[in-house]
Amino acid sequence: MIRKKTYYLAALLLPIALSLLSVACAQFGVLRDFSRFLLGSLFIGGIPYLLTLLVFSIAFFRLDENKFVFYCHFAPFVMALAFGVSAAVIMMINERRIYIADLFHLFIIGGLYSLLVGYFYVLLAAIIFKLLQSIKLIYVEPHRAFYE
Repeated sequence: MIRKKTYYLAALLLPIALSLLSVACAQFGVLRDFSRFLLGSLFIGGIPYLLTLLVFSIAFFRLDENKFVFYCHFAPFVMALAFGVSAAVIMMINERRIYIADLFHLFIIGGLYSLLVGYFYVLLAAIIFKLLQSIKLIYVEPHRAFYE
């Protein structure tokens, strides 16, 4: 049995693992378009995702179990911000003239894309958690009442 926090720590690597697994499945012709989408999202957002994990890893390990799970459910918002900032930095490096409207559009479109893909992974992690919890592979501490 694994603990709830350990599962959610492992679930932070779900985007990378699922993308690599889908590439392996695409070699056999299964879910080829879905594999391309996941691989594209890993290619576009992989570096900001890893940087975000590195920055927040210290805070993630120090949180207690319930706060950690709560913050994991809102992590796509942080990832959307990191993706928008990194895309803006890359755009500034590659071009000499930067228009504010282009930066704004890139930030909004990249942020929305990041939120959609991020909440897909959050939903997938929650479904897998419930399945593992239903077959008793995840240990959840019983909720203690306030007066105990």
